[in-house]
Amino acid sequence: MTDLDRATTSPGMAARSRSRLLLAVLAVAVIAIVLGGYWFLTQGPGTQFTSPAGSTVADFKGSGDQTTGTFTVREGWRIDWQHDSAFAFAIRGDRDFGKVIDEQGSGSGVTSPVGAGSFHLEITADGPWEIKVIQGD
Repeated sequence: MTDLDRATTSPGMAARSRSRLLLAVLAVAVIAIVLGGYWFLTQGPGTQFTSPAGSTVADFKGSGDQTTGTFTVREGWRIDWQHDSAFAFAIRGDRDFGKVIDEQGSGSGVTSPVGAGSFHLEITADGPWEIKVIQGD
């Protein structure tokens, strides 16, 4: 065995190789745990912890026409609204509910769409309005 062979197969190099392999495996495990936790809390059964029944999933206020940001809900959700003038909104997203509210004058109310998923609202209004999306069961 030459000096070069002994240098490339020294116990110190083998230990460093094992350490690097262990660090790589540990890094992959940490990434898998973080991604799995993220999925659990945002898409999986853990969403009940991050948005328990009765919690406000989204809160929108404005005046005039607007398209809201996207929100994600489980089965049993509702939309509470109030407005001071002509007001309508459509629910769009994973399921297209179309226009669900169309009122003249001021008013308020609640609607409970069936189904779960990610949605946004397309609002048409002549004045100020407020909408809350509440998680149900």
